[in-house]
Amino acid sequence: MLTRTRTLIACAAAAAAIGLAAGAAAPALAATPALSAAATLPAVYQGKIVGQHIVLGPQSNPTLLTQTPRLPAGTYLVTAIVGAVIASHDQIVCAAYPGGNDGAFGTAGNPGTGAIYGTAPMTDTVHVTAGQRIQLSCNSFNFGRGTWAGEAVVEAVPVSHVH
Repeated sequence: MLTRTRTLIACAAAAAAIGLAAGAAAPALAATPALSAAATLPAVYQGKIVGQHIVLGPQSNPTLLTQTPRLPAGTYLVTAIVGAVIASHDQIVCAAYPGGNDGAFGTAGNPGTGAIYGTAPMTDTVHVTAGQRIQLSCNSFNFGRGTWAGEAVVEAVPVSHVH
């Protein structure tokens, strides 16, 4: 029993020595700080429709597809995408905005004959006052050809500032 104990102690000492030697040769790794309980992720506000058949209006009267819930005041990074069936020789023009569009649009078009599937993505930053919603609206460029939207998502993530 004494021999076995001495053997185990010798093995442990050898393993510790090897570990120390290997540790001295290896570069030190930075410890990953643990997330604190107080750390919070930013809120994401979303409006979404799926599986719909919404015929898009003309440019003079765009169709509201979805909107975020009422937002706290601030600046938001806004992403949106619309999936549509676009009639021949038509296109869709979409915008996400709280009150008036600043010129950032998402578009998709069909230069050929027969309907096709298209997506209109867009990204923008907007500033809202308390209680405003960010609306996602689209229009058919050549209204009356049967272009319609089936899916639409708008997401707003608060940001502290934009450079």
